[in-house]
Amino acid sequence: MKIEDIILEITTDISNSSSDKELMSTIKKHSARYGAENFLFGSALYHDLKPCPDIFILTEYPSSWQKRYHDKNYFDKDLTVAHCKVKNTPIIWPTQNKEISQINKQIFSEAADFGVKSGISFPFHSDTGEYGALAVSTSEDYQKSAFSNPENLFSLQILGSTLFDVVSLKGKKENTITLTEREKECLKWVATGNHR
Repeated sequence: MKIEDIILEITTDISNSSSDKELMSTIKKHSARYGAENFLFGSALYHDLKPCPDIFILTEYPSSWQKRYHDKNYFDKDLTVAHCKVKNTPIIWPTQNKEISQINKQIFSEAADFGVKSGISFPFHSDTGEYGALAVSTSEDYQKSAFSNPENLFSLQILGSTLFDVVSLKGKKENTITLTEREKECLKWVATGNHR
């Protein structure tokens, strides 16, 4: 399949997904096509004046692994999460970095026990500070998996970036507050210091 056909199919399928259930099915279809046994898509979206982001997560990771990850509060310790919050480059895991912390060695070891042996996480960022990631995994060693094919990685990158754009846009539309003309006028007075 040509690259432009892959981009068109992914974009069309995601845009036509009208519910979270349909979006899950679309992600599963495309991520499986490119070698993923499990996926997690997550984003932190800031809207209007909210101090905390809206968290959006869709995942097919084993529920038993999700429970373990949550119960042990691994989110705050996971180096792949920390990486995706600030970097733009994908991260392959488990990392071969010899300086990896003991807690991250434990996370990767435990994940493998649940069939999440290796994978890659693709981070995404907006110019307004929002971020997200698509993490895909396999029960195989990374080098032996379909992820070692650059064309599959490119397609997964397209899948993740399209998801991030569509979810961000949808969230902004749902959370946009429309002010009346009178409210806008009052805000203008407050901003300039005029009181009537």
